[in-house]
Amino acid sequence: MNERHRAREALVQALYQWNYNPLDPRELEMEFLDAGYLEGTERGYFQHLLRKAVDRHEEIDGLIAPAIMPRRLSELTGVEQAILRAGVCELLERDDVPYRVVINEAVELAKSFGTDQGYRFVNAVLDRIARERRAAEDESPTHDG
Repeated sequence: MNERHRAREALVQALYQWNYNPLDPRELEMEFLDAGYLEGTERGYFQHLLRKAVDRHEEIDGLIAPAIMPRRLSELTGVEQAILRAGVCELLERDDVPYRVVINEAVELAKSFGTDQGYRFVNAVLDRIARERRAAEDESPTHDG
């Protein structure tokens, strides 16, 4: 498991915690740092995405909402919400990461932390959002997928 994958795991855990106890992201970072949850992670990646996910949560939730219709965000499990928010934030903030990598990582996290079939839902939702937000990647010969 590489440092970036561990950063994504920590991000999902932090966003899960933030969903139920919306602390300032810097306080969450300190809690995770003090607890040792960021050892072996790409810490800068975690910090950037956590801060952006919290700062942009209304925009992120606004992108997720139509992609999960007829369900509502509040009907999803906390783990599904955290994984989707992390994935959408990464799609928005990290153009250097191919969207297929973002989706694959989110699917792996859903398999680890989610319900039995939850990874299929995460895959479908992120794929729908990525096709809208990252359509140019499918047309670009520089991305090998």
